[in-house]
Amino acid sequence: MACPDDRRLADLVGELSVQDDQFRQRWGGHPVVPRTGGTKVFHHRSPVNSPSPGTPSPA
Repeated sequence: MACPDDRRLADLVGELSVQDDQFRQRWGGHPVVPRTGGTKVFHHRSPVNSPSPGTPSPA
């Protein structure tokens, strides 16, 4: 687990694993490893750049 000391995260993963077969299979099948370098860029839509509700998105 990426945050082995995060008790709340461990409890949540445990609860979901017990209750949901699909979650358990996906969580167990995709190990999380910490990044040791490089830069990760996230592109978030800001409210200024987001279309108004009901506005069609560009094609």
